[in-house]
Amino acid sequence: MHQVAFHIFSYPVYWYGLAWCFSYLWVRFSPVKFKLLPKMDKDSWYEFIDYGLIAVVIGGRLGWVVFFSPSKLAQPLEILKVWQGGMSFHGALLSALLFIYCYGRYYKINAYALSDIVSLWIGPAIAAVRIANFYNGEVYGRVTSSTWGVIFPHIDMLYRHPSQLYEAFAEGFLLLLFLHHIKRNVSYSGQITAYAIIFYSTVRMLIETYFRAPSYEWTSVLSTGQTLCLMMLCLGLCIWLAVKKYSPLLKTTE
Repeated sequence: MHQVAFHIFSYPVYWYGLAWCFSYLWVRFSPVKFKLLPKMDKDSWYEFIDYGLIAVVIGGRLGWVVFFSPSKLAQPLEILKVWQGGMSFHGALLSALLFIYCYGRYYKINAYALSDIVSLWIGPAIAAVRIANFYNGEVYGRVTSSTWGVIFPHIDMLYRHPSQLYEAFAEGFLLLLFLHHIKRNVSYSGQITAYAIIFYSTVRMLIETYFRAPSYEWTSVLSTGQTLCLMMLCLGLCIWLAVKKYSPLLKTTE
């Protein structure tokens, strides 16, 4: 495993960068290709995704600093060094939801419909980043005696769960299949978003509890990942309740 995928002349190309590039292109073009845009033209969608990428990067980085490395708050320049790694999915999620809400309000577009489309296609993007985490040896798993255990030499010489690959499968591909299976049965715009958050937080909690090596930045009772997943689950349930009250009734999200 190595962080560098290949070199172009003498310049390294990193797995993490490739994963983010794929994720951006996938979410940008897939809804257009499959004709699942909300009520907006494709150029407006491209603009929405382009600005959304900026919001996600900022939120993901700030989330990682606040949740996992608060000491960097006293070193603002360190926060800017995104190339050194350190992104939080939960921080990215919060910034993405805030951006979608503000974008929808400003352009008078149903923010619930926007978030539903993003949710439908976000699975492979999550999977790509998790696979890059695996190659980077990040967010590694607990020690295991399983025959498929992996050694991360920069950590120790013990066999560990490849929890990044578990997450790629469960949080990525299973999420994609689940949401596309239920999308024609939802009654309100925004329900897909709620189900996506509930599904993700549930499977992530299971992986955090049984497979991923824990860290305890907040409490000694629950790991930081478990704590964030519980908060995320509560957020998903709140959105599920809110859409029934504030979102228009519809047959599908198309």
